[in-house]
Amino acid sequence: MCQNEATEISLKANEKVFEALLKEQPHIKIEETDSQLIFGEPNAGLQITIFSNPYCNPCAKMHKPVEKLLENKQDKLCIRYILNAFDKELEMINKYLIAVYLGK
Repeated sequence: MCQNEATEISLKANEKVFEALLKEQPHIKIEETDSQLIFGEPNAGLQITIFSNPYCNPCAKMHKPVEKLLENKQDKLCIRYILNAFDKELEMINKYLIAVYLGK
């Protein structure tokens, strides 16, 4: 990994950078039926929807800062995950992860 890549990952993993970038993101209307993978307070004023691919390494790296954000603001924040494997042959993992979540 070169120095620029390490710096970029470090910046993306920084919670303050994450929050600043989050505010710049487009807002998309999500219905309750779009996903049942919900963490935090479902009725919170701040709702974040994360489109994630279970096979994607950059997606996986984003889960740590999201966990930290939830630890600090769990009662004021709702995180909703929408899973997509981007390949019909790999979509079974989405169903499996949702089933595991719902079974807790």
